[in-house]
Amino acid sequence: MADKKDGTGLRSKNDPLKPVSAKKILYVELDEEITIIFDRIKRMKIQDIYLVVPKQALLFQSLVNLKILKRKVEEIGKNLHVITNDRNGIHLATQIGLPVYDRVKSEEKFLKSAEEGEMRIAPLKATINALEDDRPTRRSEKKISISEIVSRSKKRKIPILSDSFSLLRKKKDSPNFEPPKETKMILVSPNRKALITLVSLSLALLLVIFYIALPGATVIITPKSDAIEQSTNVIFADSVANKSMLDRQTPKVLASYGLGITIQKSITHLSTGKIFQGQNARGVATLVNTRPTPWQLLIKTRLQNNDGLVFRIGKQVTVPASGSLDVEVTADEFDAFGQPIGTRGNILPTRFFLPGLSPDNQKLLYAESKAPMSGGQTLVKKQISEDDIKAATERMKKELQQATNDELQKAVDEKSVLLAQKTKFALIKGKGAVKAEDPVIQVSSDLVGKPLDQFEVTGQMKVHGVYFNLDDLLEILKAELKTKKNPEKVLSTIDEKSITYRIFESDDANKILKVTATLKGIEQYNLDSSKPVGEKLIQKIKDHVVGKRLADAKDYIINLPEVSQVEIESWPVWAPTLPTLPDNIEVVLKQ
Repeated sequence: MADKKDGTGLRSKNDPLKPVSAKKILYVELDEEITIIFDRIKRMKIQDIYLVVPKQALLFQSLVNLKILKRKVEEIGKNLHVITNDRNGIHLATQIGLPVYDRVKSEEKFLKSAEEGEMRIAPLKATINALEDDRPTRRSEKKISISEIVSRSKKRKIPILSDSFSLLRKKKDSPNFEPPKETKMILVSPNRKALITLVSLSLALLLVIFYIALPGATVIITPKSDAIEQSTNVIFADSVANKSMLDRQTPKVLASYGLGITIQKSITHLSTGKIFQGQNARGVATLVNTRPTPWQLLIKTRLQNNDGLVFRIGKQVTVPASGSLDVEVTADEFDAFGQPIGTRGNILPTRFFLPGLSPDNQKLLYAESKAPMSGGQTLVKKQISEDDIKAATERMKKELQQATNDELQKAVDEKSVLLAQKTKFALIKGKGAVKAEDPVIQVSSDLVGKPLDQFEVTGQMKVHGVYFNLDDLLEILKAELKTKKNPEKVLSTIDEKSITYRIFESDDANKILKVTATLKGIEQYNLDSSKPVGEKLIQKIKDHVVGKRLADAKDYIINLPEVSQVEIESWPVWAPTLPTLPDNIEVVLKQ
């Protein structure tokens, strides 16, 4: 039967109490979310659900939340009713068409029937805000102190005990008194069927307790972490030239110190010049002319095979039109790639092309050898050339420049060692901080043409650098990095080795360097259970994963924005789901 409503959308005062089964009642916690409420409703096998909602509950904080819950409940084929005294809740519920009920007409909150376990709920009345005159009254009796009660109890005899002793004495004095007979204990054997039933029920209850209370699970979560970096501008001022500025202790102004060293290097360079002292291979090649006109070739015309071996004709010749001509050829000292030929010229019959001709003419005129070439011997010695001297000089300059930062850093480290590591110095690298003079290269001028496989080259260069106290810069960067940290996260790691800096202004006259320094760190969510954020997250995880399958629980937890990785260890190991009791689930943080 449908509930009666008046014109305001509320139920009439004169509606009778509506009997409702206690199994339909669902009590809502003050801070319970709609997802948890819906999960509880979904598990109930009753169509009409009555929500008992306290005042200022989270459910009544938003009309959207109430609409979503109503729509979700209707989608699963159930009807939702609200029982509350919250004014805002009454207004929101009636606004979206939810039936609203007041507390029952009794001193207790709800009235439960003794016959069928039903609860009688009164419809919401218009007089819900009426003032009830249940004020306390003052009692007229005189107050009694604790000391008076104790003193009276000492003087007063206990009437029950005194009456019992007097009655016993009277019975003993009477002539018909008989002492009580000795009592015996009789053991009756229990009923076997009842005993078996009792044992079976006990075992079943024990198994249920084991199934509910004993299973446990440990959820190991790794908080999500992110890399952050912070940059800040710092001024390095020379400790001698800018002493007054440093004495004022201006923020982000640090002392710097000059450093000058001389870098010396010595290298061994290999000679590339060659002296050929062997013999060249010789033989006969047949020139073939396929065009209809004669072809004249000059002396020393080159013939080359596919391996790069080069042979030359010994005289000027004319190859007849559409004919051939045999000529004597001699191998060069070096092939097309600059390598000695020598014994490599002793080749079997092969075909040659003329590299001096165009590709089209190379098809019209070519050469062939019909017998092997012979007589080639290899004997090559190296010698120092002018190109070797130039190459060695340029190599020395590059090595001096490449060693500049390393040699300056070694000198800075030595200063730290002298202070017994109490102060850690660092070198400022980059243009404007490191300056080098022209290098001085020393190489003998009479080396060109000497038959040597290698020779020595030495060089030196003066360089100047700037170093500073690394701990002072780290202190500034750490403070800046902490200001960038997310308030809900903790700065778990500061990578001191990640410090970098870039010089954006150099004042040589005043010996001042302005740099942008950067430091990196790692921040992660603070999920410690002693902190509000961690406590709330752990409780949220427990509320959502109780009784769920392990795979579903992992999917839910891994999608939380605060979690990077999750592992679940359950006991017993074959249990497919998590325990149904939140207290049996332990959440552990893995850093």
